[in-house]
Amino acid sequence: MFEDSRLKIFLTVARTGNFTRAARELGITQPAVSQSVAQLEKDLGRQLFERGRNEVTLTQQGLVFKSYADKIQYWYGAVSDMFATLGPGVPKRPIRLMAGEMVADYILPPVILALKASDPELDFIISAYDEEPDISLSLSRRNGVLDFSGEIAGTVRAVAFTSNHAYASLAALEDAGPGVRFAVWKPYVQFLPLDITSRICLAGESAGMIKQMVSAETETIGILPFPAVKSSGLQLISVPLPHLQCDLRLRAGDSPLGRKFAEILSDNL
Repeated sequence: MFEDSRLKIFLTVARTGNFTRAARELGITQPAVSQSVAQLEKDLGRQLFERGRNEVTLTQQGLVFKSYADKIQYWYGAVSDMFATLGPGVPKRPIRLMAGEMVADYILPPVILALKASDPELDFIISAYDEEPDISLSLSRRNGVLDFSGEIAGTVRAVAFTSNHAYASLAALEDAGPGVRFAVWKPYVQFLPLDITSRICLAGESAGMIKQMVSAETETIGILPFPAVKSSGLQLISVPLPHLQCDLRLRAGDSPLGRKFAEILSDNL
């Protein structure tokens, strides 16, 4: 394992708040923990912990140092994983995925299932924001405000849908009667014509909320990315919405896992 023992001891003390508990967890003596922290403070020229009777807490300088120590330990782990016996570029630690709610809820699940089917030991952490993700995914309109960096992995089309079969044969959304309202994924709103936006009753990021409203209100038409609707049981409306088409952008790095991820992703779009 490629690591710095002093950083490991420091981080364990910071997490446990006690030299004795840290020593027990690390399997070393309490004096060894105290000496390691004292030597680290001497080398840095800063006090990292406030010592209490039974507890220790990080000083302001200690908090700053911890933010760097966390990153250093993460990259130590990444280097070790890179050369692990599982093969180059296949980490044993959890894979950090960054994706917004729409991608995380409706595009990632089949990809993760396929990856875990080939390697059950794989684990994933998904978050909307991560400073150092292993893989990141974002929806991007060409020449639009949702544009992010990354390779284009595929295209995600927009669809209109309803719980009222009378609207299934609409040739254009503008043909819907004046009493019809629209529930729309918020990033689409600025790209819709004015006569549609003036009748929006819900513009939100939650696909679940939009589908729930369309299910409950027969005079409401929803507009979402297709992956969010395809298994909902709601009636798709065959109106073209090319102006709402998005690219799915992927940053996965040139590793076996990244290439496998991109391959499975393109097969599921």
